Formats: sequence, C-alpha cells, structure tokens
Amino acid sequence: YPLRRQRQMCIRDRDAVLTDFEKGVLRGYHIHEVSHVTDTKWDYVKPKMRSMDARKKGTYNACEDAFVEKQAIGKFRGAARSLEMTVEAVLRAENAHWAGDDAAQAARLKTWWEEIPYAALQEARSRMGYESPALDEYLAGLPSELVTEASKFVGELVKAQSSEDCIKTSRKMIRLMNKLAKDHEEEKLSLIHISEPTR
Repeated sequence: YPLRRQRQMCIRDRDAVLTDFEKGVLRGYHIHEVSHVTDTKWDYVKPKMRSMDARKKGTYNACEDAFVEKQAIGKFRGAARSLEMTVEAVLRAENAHWAGDDAAQAARLKTWWEEIPYAALQEARSRMGYESPALDEYLAGLPSELVTEASKFVGELVKAQSSEDCIKTSRKMIRLMNKLAKDHEEEKLSLIHISEPTR
C-alpha cells in the first residue's frame, strides 16, 4: 500500500480551476497536517521517534492520524467533510492500484499482518462516521484475518486522548505484528518439514 506514503496533490497549471471536490481534498490535507502541528505532542514524540525504524514510525503515524483527525473534527466546522474528500481521493487511487496489479496484490496478502495499522486507521475513520465509497470499498476488500486483528485496535484509536495513547497503541500493534509474522514463519517451516520425503 505505497500510495498512502505519496499523498501529494500535483497541480500542473497553477492557473487551473479546481473542482469543488479537488478543493475539498486540498482542504482535508491542510486540516490533517495542521492538526499534527497543533495536537501532536512533539516534545514527547520526537525523542521516541529517534529510536524507531520505518515500520514503527509508520505504525505510530497511523495511530496518530486517527487521533489528530478526531481532534480536528471537534474543533473546525466542516473538517469532517474535507477529511472525507481526502480519504476518498487517496483510497480511490489505492483501490485502483491493487485492482490493476495482481502481482502486487498477491505479495500484499502474503504478509497481510503488516497492514494492521493502516486497516485499523481506516476502520477508525469509518467508525468516526466518514462517508466515502472508496473507504467502504477498501474495508470490504480486506481479508477476514486482517479485519479480525485490526478491529482489536479500533476502539483505542477512536478513544485516544493524546500522543502518549497513540504510542502505547502502536507498540501493541508492533508486538502483535511480530507475533503473527513469527507464527507464519513457524507454520511455513512446519509445512516444509511435513512435505519432506522420509528416507
């Protein structure tokens, strides 16, 4: 799911006339990023992030995204609608990406547990009331195992009150992802052993 790491609006012509949807998408990006500035507790988070690898940072960021968006919705009139448009634009492109690349989709499903943070974020957005056909499509397309594991964290994401809460939840996610990866590897080795011919 690389598209979520490349969430950039590229406007080729600076004089181009934007549609209402495109304006909403840009407002949503702005609201989201400003909320990171105003609501993320950076004096607490930055020292923690120095020791995080990319996987841990991505997991934490997914947790923090749900938190700051909920804060924004509580503060700014119309924030929810703009954020919905941003989510719709990102997931519309992402759904199309997976639908158009069978090899990438197969590779994605092989390590489905790595998508727990992102899936939990999208489930949290749905629970917060986001109305987005692309969000609904994304959630409907998740494998049942991923839905089961990601759902365990949705309540925590929606109820988070601080960056500290987000760090705690991200650590729980990492522990679970590590366990699932280990279980998968052990199961694979067991199957290899069973399939080996006896001498």
